[in-house]
Amino acid sequence: MVHATTVSDAPVRLAGRLLSPEITQVLGDLRGRVDGDVMALSFDQEGNVLSIEDGGVLRQWDPKRGNLIQSVTLSEVETCWAFSHDGRFVASGSTGLTIWNTSEGELLGRHEDRTWMTSLAFSPDSTLLASGHDDFKIRIWNARNGRLIHVLTGHTDEISAIAFSADGKRLATAAEDRLVYIWDVKLGHTISKLEGHTDRVDDLAWSPTGHRIASAGWDTSVRVWDPKKSELLALLNGQGECVHAVEFTPDGKWIVCADSNGFVRIWDYANLKIKGEIKAHVSAARHIAIRPDGKEVVSGGTDRALRFIKVPSAEPMIDVESQRTTIVSLAPTKQGEAAIVHGEGTLTAWGLRKGNEIGQGLPNQTVLSVASTPDGRVVAGTMSGHVAILDDVTESPTRIWQGQTAPVKLVAFRPDGREIATSASVDGTVRIWNPEDGEPTLIIPLAIGEGTVEAIAYHPTLPILAAAGVRLGLGADGAIKLWNTETIQLERSFSTGATAVCFSPNGRHIAAATLQNMVLIWDIQNGKVAANIECSDASINAIAFDPAGEFFVVGGDDTGIRVWETKRWRMTASFDIDTRIKFLSFTADGKQLITGNSNSASYVIGRESLR
Repeated sequence: MVHATTVSDAPVRLAGRLLSPEITQVLGDLRGRVDGDVMALSFDQEGNVLSIEDGGVLRQWDPKRGNLIQSVTLSEVETCWAFSHDGRFVASGSTGLTIWNTSEGELLGRHEDRTWMTSLAFSPDSTLLASGHDDFKIRIWNARNGRLIHVLTGHTDEISAIAFSADGKRLATAAEDRLVYIWDVKLGHTISKLEGHTDRVDDLAWSPTGHRIASAGWDTSVRVWDPKKSELLALLNGQGECVHAVEFTPDGKWIVCADSNGFVRIWDYANLKIKGEIKAHVSAARHIAIRPDGKEVVSGGTDRALRFIKVPSAEPMIDVESQRTTIVSLAPTKQGEAAIVHGEGTLTAWGLRKGNEIGQGLPNQTVLSVASTPDGRVVAGTMSGHVAILDDVTESPTRIWQGQTAPVKLVAFRPDGREIATSASVDGTVRIWNPEDGEPTLIIPLAIGEGTVEAIAYHPTLPILAAAGVRLGLGADGAIKLWNTETIQLERSFSTGATAVCFSPNGRHIAAATLQNMVLIWDIQNGKVAANIECSDASINAIAFDPAGEFFVVGGDDTGIRVWETKRWRMTASFDIDTRIKFLSFTADGKQLITGNSNSASYVIGRESLR
């Protein structure tokens, strides 16, 4: 497979992955980490794992070490993916059917269809493809020339799952109508109908002999059927609310399933006993694949991680930290450390030099946001509406109070430490607090007008707070408003929606990432646009000035870091870091830039790489 991720000329290997040479340290474990939700999994003929993630990135993994071998982006528009049984091909679907080989990421063919594809499956010999659609029909295609062979009708709702039998002669299909149909592939006729699920059927799997078929449903159950007699043979309950994936092991002895609670379970289905189970993912486990010898299973889901698991014990093959998701907030703390918040609500302190996790903070709270002052104090907002002040991330907070009744999604420390601003985002309100006693000093309702607050930031020297947000659907895209928190006056307003905002170190400019995927820089004094920075077609999530005010940094979903000097607003550097960027923050001395990434890790980049 070709490594086609755009990187600098001399990539370096850090944490088992080829990364841009500008990255000097990785904070986190990259083994088995992907950048989007996992869409499909398979083993290739060499025993390596293949994954497809949201955004159409095909990756190849070493399952013994969990390291990424190679990656290539195939297509960003398709939402439905399936590997061939031997891993040689991958198909994608939206309003058309596209087939690629996995060895080179080469496009082999595309076949148009007017309806939206909702499920895909290869026949065991890879000569046929079956596709399910939102028009309630199933289409069977010649995978080599794209000729449509059959259109199968019978379901009364959108198709949700498809599976060929091992001999390729039968096809099982399921839909939102909760029914499973068995079809004769050659004739295109119905053989039998399986009834019993009380909610959507999300996956189907045939036993190696074809004498059994398993169906996984959103009714907490996996059901094992005799497809010939249409009889229910086993009901496997005890899973999460939704069972998303099911597979037989190659010897037919066990059934492996994955559910919405992140569990992977291995069943002795004949005796209705669980042989092994593991909490593999912090959120839903959506896909599984079993190695051809049946000794290993790989699972993936919405936490953007792969787990490599032994069969049938369900023991992890690699000791990796699974309970980490996308970084949702970060802040440098004292010299040489950073506080990082992951999507599942863990707050951790990291050493920037060694890349080591120092410890966790607020262990009994689900943390949503974090900010810091130049002297290293930290303020954290939680799901329960609490606000905590910590002199050291890993120690007990010096103060904690009920900030508001809603989750505190945004926090900001005034640079002199005299105020804290918080927002729950959705209610459009910003609250100002005295950090010494936790008393509210100001409530700003509708801080941007009608809409949600997406970002807040303090002026470096003045008691000015910027609130930025969006109000889609109300005839405008949002606003940025500058509030004087001492006089309670609105100082200035900018009519543009924004998802990130920051002041320049000298306080003369304010920068905002807009909904139009660009950055606007305003002169605060006259309210005029000083620079309009067009970066890419992807969302911009993070912006930051270096503490000296010499340059400005932009990052987003296109995985690129772009650097602009602030005298003439010209781009002076650009490089790729292989993951979607959610946050950017400089250390107080300006010597390091820290990224918060979609792949659950942070990268440390030296200032010299940004010049």
